[in-house]
Amino acid sequence: FVFFSTLQSKGPLNRPQSNVVFCKDYECEENWYANEAAINVRIRKQILRTKSGLPAVDVDGASMSSHQRPPKAWETVFCRRKPTPFECDSLRGFDPMLPNADANKFSIKMSSIGDNVGRGVFAKVDIPKGSYIMQEIGVHPIQFPPITANLIESTLDFMKKSELPQASDLEIITNYMYGYGYQSYTLGETGHFVDSGISTFTNHGCNGTYTQVPVFKKPDKAYFSEATADPNEAPFEDRALNPIFNPVIDRRLEHVCTLSQCTSRDIKKDEELFENYLFFTQSSSDWGETVRMLNAQCSGEEVGLVVEVDKKSS
Repeated sequence: FVFFSTLQSKGPLNRPQSNVVFCKDYECEENWYANEAAINVRIRKQILRTKSGLPAVDVDGASMSSHQRPPKAWETVFCRRKPTPFECDSLRGFDPMLPNADANKFSIKMSSIGDNVGRGVFAKVDIPKGSYIMQEIGVHPIQFPPITANLIESTLDFMKKSELPQASDLEIITNYMYGYGYQSYTLGETGHFVDSGISTFTNHGCNGTYTQVPVFKKPDKAYFSEATADPNEAPFEDRALNPIFNPVIDRRLEHVCTLSQCTSRDIKKDEELFENYLFFTQSSSDWGETVRMLNAQCSGEEVGLVVEVDKKSS
Protein backbone atom coordinates (compact mmCIF):
# COMPACT_ATOMS: atom_id res chain seq x y z
CA PHE A 1 0.00 0.00 0.00
CA VAL A 2 1.15 3.56 -0.73
CA PHE A 3 -1.28 5.31 1.59
CA PHE A 4 -3.05 4.64 4.85
CA SER A 5 -5.34 6.97 6.77
CA THR A 6 -8.02 6.94 9.43
CA LEU A 7 -11.34 8.66 9.93
CA GLN A 8 -13.81 9.03 12.76
CA SER A 9 -17.54 8.41 12.30
CA LYS A 10 -20.62 7.36 14.21
CA GLY A 11 -21.40 3.66 14.18
CA PRO A 12 -24.37 1.62 15.41
CA LEU A 13 -26.33 3.16 18.28
CA ASN A 14 -24.69 6.50 17.44
CA ARG A 15 -21.42 5.40 19.05
CA PRO A 16 -18.09 6.85 17.80
CA GLN A 17 -15.93 4.49 15.81
CA SER A 18 -12.65 4.59 13.89
CA ASN A 19 -12.22 3.41 10.31
CA VAL A 20 -9.14 2.85 8.19
CA VAL A 21 -8.61 3.59 4.51
CA PHE A 22 -5.94 1.92 2.36
CA CYS A 23 -4.81 2.94 -1.12
CA LYS A 24 -2.85 0.78 -3.54
CA ASP A 25 -1.86 3.61 -5.87
CA TYR A 26 -1.25 7.36 -5.77
CA GLU A 27 -4.35 8.14 -7.85
CA CYS A 28 -6.44 6.80 -4.98
CA GLU A 29 -4.54 9.05 -2.57
CA GLU A 30 -5.09 12.05 -4.86
CA ASN A 31 -8.82 11.34 -4.86
CA TRP A 32 -8.80 11.10 -1.06
CA TYR A 33 -7.24 14.56 -0.73
CA ALA A 34 -9.33 16.19 -3.47
CA ASN A 35 -10.91 19.49 -2.51
CA GLU A 36 -14.61 19.92 -1.76
CA ALA A 37 -15.53 21.17 -5.25
CA ALA A 38 -13.72 18.30 -7.01
CA ILE A 39 -15.43 15.74 -4.78
CA ASN A 40 -18.86 17.23 -5.51
CA VAL A 41 -18.19 17.11 -9.27
CA ARG A 42 -17.18 13.44 -9.10
CA ILE A 43 -20.24 12.53 -7.04
CA ARG A 44 -22.50 14.32 -9.51
CA LYS A 45 -20.92 12.49 -12.46
CA GLN A 46 -21.11 9.02 -10.90
CA ILE A 47 -24.43 9.06 -9.03
CA LEU A 48 -27.69 8.85 -10.97
CA ARG A 49 -30.38 11.41 -10.22
CA THR A 50 -33.23 10.01 -8.12
CA LYS A 51 -36.87 10.19 -9.22
CA SER A 52 -37.82 11.88 -5.97
CA GLY A 53 -35.17 14.57 -6.40
CA LEU A 54 -33.70 13.75 -2.99
CA PRO A 55 -29.95 13.13 -2.63
CA ALA A 56 -28.97 9.58 -3.62
CA VAL A 57 -26.19 9.45 -1.02
CA ASP A 58 -25.79 11.08 2.36
CA VAL A 59 -22.34 12.46 1.57
CA ASP A 60 -20.87 15.46 -0.21
CA GLY A 61 -17.57 17.25 -0.65
CA ALA A 62 -17.79 19.04 2.70
CA SER A 63 -18.38 15.87 4.70
CA MET A 64 -15.63 13.99 2.83
CA SER A 65 -13.16 16.83 3.40
CA SER A 66 -13.74 16.55 7.14
CA HIS A 67 -12.38 12.98 7.05
CA GLN A 68 -9.15 13.70 5.14
CA ARG A 69 -6.93 14.20 8.20
CA PRO A 70 -6.54 11.77 11.13
CA PRO A 71 -8.12 12.91 14.40
CA LYS A 72 -5.89 14.25 17.15
CA ALA A 73 -6.51 11.14 19.28
CA TRP A 74 -4.50 9.02 16.81
CA GLU A 75 -1.64 11.52 16.97
CA THR A 76 -1.68 11.44 20.78
CA VAL A 77 -1.47 7.65 20.84
CA PHE A 78 1.28 7.68 18.19
CA CYS A 79 3.39 10.13 20.22
CA ARG A 80 3.19 7.95 23.35
CA ARG A 81 5.56 5.47 21.74
CA LYS A 82 8.93 4.81 23.32
CA PRO A 83 11.24 6.17 22.13
CA THR A 84 9.18 9.21 21.15
CA PRO A 85 9.07 9.63 17.34
CA PHE A 86 11.11 12.66 16.35
CA GLU A 87 8.15 14.15 14.45
CA CYS A 88 6.34 14.59 17.77
CA ASP A 89 9.07 17.00 18.94
CA SER A 90 9.89 18.80 15.68
CA LEU A 91 6.57 19.09 13.84
CA ARG A 92 3.90 19.66 16.50
CA GLY A 93 4.16 23.43 16.51
CA PHE A 94 7.10 25.79 16.64
CA ASP A 95 9.69 25.97 19.38
CA PRO A 96 9.06 29.25 21.25
CA MET A 97 12.68 29.24 22.41
CA LEU A 98 13.99 29.60 18.85
CA PRO A 99 14.17 33.15 17.48
CA ASN A 100 12.44 33.94 14.19
CA ALA A 101 14.19 36.13 11.62
CA ASP A 102 11.18 37.82 10.01
CA ALA A 103 10.97 39.04 6.44
CA ASN A 104 11.95 42.60 7.42
CA LYS A 105 15.45 41.31 8.18
CA PHE A 106 16.05 40.28 4.56
CA SER A 107 16.27 41.94 1.14
CA ILE A 108 16.34 40.90 -2.51
CA LYS A 109 19.43 41.65 -4.62
CA MET A 110 21.14 40.14 -7.61
CA SER A 111 22.82 36.94 -6.44
CA SER A 112 26.45 36.96 -5.36
CA ILE A 113 27.06 33.67 -7.20
CA GLY A 114 27.24 35.14 -10.72
CA ASP A 115 25.42 36.81 -13.59
CA ASN A 116 23.53 33.69 -14.70
CA VAL A 117 21.85 33.05 -11.36
CA GLY A 118 19.36 35.90 -11.01
CA ARG A 119 18.07 37.24 -7.71
CA GLY A 120 18.95 36.08 -4.22
CA VAL A 121 18.00 36.67 -0.58
CA PHE A 122 20.40 38.63 1.64
CA ALA A 123 20.43 39.23 5.39
CA LYS A 124 20.10 42.88 6.47
CA VAL A 125 21.29 42.03 10.01
CA ASP A 126 23.25 39.25 11.70
CA ILE A 127 21.13 36.07 12.06
CA PRO A 128 22.18 33.60 14.78
CA LYS A 129 22.42 29.87 14.19
CA GLY A 130 19.22 27.95 14.89
CA SER A 131 16.85 30.77 13.91
CA TYR A 132 13.64 30.24 11.97
CA ILE A 133 13.70 31.87 8.54
CA MET A 134 10.64 34.07 7.86
CA GLN A 135 8.38 31.62 9.65
CA GLU A 136 5.49 34.11 9.79
CA ILE A 137 5.04 33.81 6.01
CA GLY A 138 6.53 30.36 5.54
CA VAL A 139 3.34 28.78 6.88
CA HIS A 140 1.26 30.33 4.08
CA PRO A 141 2.53 28.75 0.84
CA ILE A 142 0.82 29.04 -2.53
CA GLN A 143 -0.49 25.58 -3.33
CA PHE A 144 -1.04 23.85 -6.65
CA PRO A 145 -2.65 20.53 -5.61
CA PRO A 146 -2.36 17.62 -8.08
CA ILE A 147 -5.83 18.20 -9.58
CA THR A 148 -5.05 21.91 -10.09
CA ALA A 149 -1.59 21.30 -11.54
CA ASN A 150 -2.99 18.67 -13.93
CA LEU A 151 -5.73 21.05 -15.07
CA ILE A 152 -3.25 23.85 -15.75
CA GLU A 153 -0.84 21.57 -17.61
CA SER A 154 -3.53 19.91 -19.75
CA THR A 155 -5.13 23.26 -20.57
CA LEU A 156 -1.79 24.75 -21.61
CA ASP A 157 -1.03 21.71 -23.75
CA PHE A 158 -4.40 22.08 -25.49
CA MET A 159 -3.86 25.81 -26.07
CA LYS A 160 -0.43 25.26 -27.59
CA LYS A 161 -1.66 22.51 -29.90
CA SER A 162 -4.58 24.73 -30.94
CA GLU A 163 -2.18 27.69 -31.35
CA LEU A 164 -4.36 29.89 -29.15
CA PRO A 165 -2.81 33.27 -28.26
CA GLN A 166 -3.91 32.90 -24.62
CA ALA A 167 -1.33 30.14 -24.20
CA SER A 168 1.39 32.70 -23.44
CA ASP A 169 -0.68 34.07 -20.53
CA LEU A 170 -1.17 30.63 -18.99
CA GLU A 171 2.49 29.81 -19.54
CA ILE A 172 3.35 32.62 -17.11
CA ILE A 173 1.59 30.61 -14.39
CA THR A 174 3.38 27.36 -15.27
CA ASN A 175 6.76 29.12 -15.34
CA TYR A 176 6.00 30.51 -11.89
CA MET A 177 4.87 27.09 -10.64
CA TYR A 178 7.92 25.25 -12.03
CA GLY A 179 10.56 27.97 -11.63
CA TYR A 180 9.83 29.12 -8.09
CA GLY A 181 8.04 26.07 -6.70
CA TYR A 182 8.93 22.52 -5.81
CA GLN A 183 7.19 19.25 -6.50
CA SER A 184 5.37 17.38 -3.78
CA TYR A 185 3.78 13.93 -3.76
CA THR A 186 2.27 14.17 -0.29
CA LEU A 187 -1.24 14.68 -1.72
CA GLY A 188 -1.02 11.73 -4.09
CA GLU A 189 0.07 12.60 -7.60
CA THR A 190 2.42 15.48 -8.45
CA GLY A 191 1.52 18.82 -6.90
CA HIS A 192 3.50 22.02 -6.43
CA PHE A 193 4.14 24.45 -3.59
CA VAL A 194 5.58 27.96 -3.87
CA ASP A 195 6.79 30.04 -0.93
CA SER A 196 4.52 33.08 -0.64
CA GLY A 197 7.23 35.48 0.59
CA ILE A 198 10.64 36.63 -0.59
CA SER A 199 12.18 33.37 0.58
CA THR A 200 11.11 31.95 -2.78
CA PHE A 201 14.13 33.77 -4.25
CA THR A 202 16.60 31.78 -2.11
CA ASN A 203 19.15 30.09 -4.34
CA HIS A 204 20.72 26.64 -4.12
CA GLY A 205 24.03 26.46 -2.25
CA CYS A 206 26.45 24.57 -4.49
CA ASN A 207 29.00 22.16 -2.97
CA GLY A 208 27.24 22.05 0.38
CA THR A 209 27.34 25.82 1.03
CA TYR A 210 23.68 25.98 2.12
CA THR A 211 23.02 28.14 5.18
CA GLN A 212 19.75 26.57 6.37
CA VAL A 213 18.11 23.18 6.76
CA PRO A 214 14.53 21.98 7.37
CA VAL A 215 13.51 22.06 11.04
CA PHE A 216 13.54 18.25 11.28
CA LYS A 217 17.17 18.10 10.16
CA LYS A 218 20.16 18.26 12.50
CA PRO A 219 21.86 21.64 11.89
CA ASP A 220 25.33 20.32 12.76
CA LYS A 221 25.19 17.30 10.46
CA ALA A 222 26.88 17.39 7.05
CA TYR A 223 24.25 16.33 4.52
CA PHE A 224 24.59 15.41 0.87
CA SER A 225 25.04 18.00 -1.86
CA GLU A 226 24.82 17.78 -5.63
CA ALA A 227 28.60 17.23 -5.68
CA THR A 228 28.57 14.28 -3.27
CA ALA A 229 25.16 12.71 -3.97
CA ASP A 230 24.90 9.46 -5.90
CA PRO A 231 22.43 10.12 -8.74
CA ASN A 232 21.55 6.42 -8.84
CA GLU A 233 20.65 6.09 -5.17
CA ALA A 234 18.25 8.46 -3.42
CA PRO A 235 19.02 8.63 0.33
CA PHE A 236 15.42 8.99 1.38
CA GLU A 237 15.94 6.84 4.44
CA ASP A 238 17.79 9.83 5.87
CA ARG A 239 14.52 11.75 5.92
CA ALA A 240 12.92 9.14 8.21
CA LEU A 241 9.42 10.24 7.20
CA ASN A 242 7.00 7.32 7.12
CA PRO A 243 5.37 7.42 3.65
CA ILE A 244 2.49 5.11 4.61
CA PHE A 245 0.94 6.41 7.82
CA ASN A 246 2.13 8.96 10.32
CA PRO A 247 -0.68 10.94 12.03
CA VAL A 248 1.66 13.76 13.03
CA ILE A 249 2.64 14.33 9.40
CA ASP A 250 -0.79 13.57 7.94
CA ARG A 251 -2.34 16.28 10.13
CA ARG A 252 0.24 18.82 8.89
CA LEU A 253 0.88 17.92 5.27
CA GLU A 254 1.17 21.51 4.02
CA HIS A 255 3.59 22.37 6.82
CA VAL A 256 5.75 19.35 5.98
CA CYS A 257 5.64 20.16 2.26
CA THR A 258 6.98 23.69 2.78
CA LEU A 259 9.90 22.42 4.92
CA SER A 260 10.19 25.23 7.48
CA GLN A 261 13.82 26.30 7.59
CA CYS A 262 16.30 27.01 10.39
CA THR A 263 19.76 28.48 9.97
CA SER A 264 22.51 25.86 10.21
CA ARG A 265 25.16 28.44 11.14
CA ASP A 266 25.51 32.10 12.00
CA ILE A 267 24.70 34.37 9.06
CA LYS A 268 26.42 37.74 8.81
CA LYS A 269 24.87 41.00 7.67
CA ASP A 270 24.81 41.35 3.84
CA GLU A 271 25.48 37.60 3.42
CA GLU A 272 23.38 35.69 0.90
CA LEU A 273 21.21 32.80 2.08
CA PHE A 274 21.32 29.41 0.35
CA GLU A 275 19.20 26.28 0.53
CA ASN A 276 19.90 22.68 -0.44
CA TYR A 277 17.41 22.01 -3.22
CA LEU A 278 17.95 18.27 -2.86
CA PHE A 279 15.96 18.41 0.39
CA PHE A 280 12.89 19.21 -1.72
CA THR A 281 13.20 16.08 -3.86
CA GLN A 282 10.56 13.57 -2.74
CA SER A 283 10.64 10.90 -5.44
CA SER A 284 13.42 8.46 -6.24
CA SER A 285 12.43 8.76 -9.91
CA ASP A 286 13.27 12.51 -9.79
CA TRP A 287 16.44 12.18 -7.74
CA GLY A 288 18.91 11.41 -10.56
CA GLU A 289 17.65 14.19 -12.83
CA THR A 290 17.69 16.71 -9.97
CA VAL A 291 21.30 15.84 -9.10
CA ARG A 292 22.31 16.13 -12.77
CA MET A 293 20.48 19.45 -13.20
CA LEU A 294 22.01 21.01 -10.08
CA ASN A 295 25.51 19.86 -11.07
CA ALA A 296 25.02 21.42 -14.52
CA GLN A 297 23.79 24.70 -13.03
CA CYS A 298 26.57 24.82 -10.43
CA SER A 299 29.20 24.31 -13.13
CA GLY A 300 27.62 26.99 -15.33
CA GLU A 301 26.65 24.57 -18.11
CA GLU A 302 22.93 25.31 -17.66
CA VAL A 303 20.76 28.01 -16.11
CA GLY A 304 17.56 27.65 -14.12
CA LEU A 305 14.09 28.14 -15.58
CA VAL A 306 13.61 31.54 -13.93
CA VAL A 307 16.84 32.94 -15.43
CA GLU A 308 15.97 31.42 -18.80
CA VAL A 309 12.52 33.06 -18.81
CA ASP A 310 13.95 36.40 -17.63
CA LYS A 311 16.44 36.37 -20.50
CA LYS A 312 13.69 35.69 -23.05
CA SER A 313 11.52 38.52 -21.72
CA SER A 314 14.36 41.08 -21.51
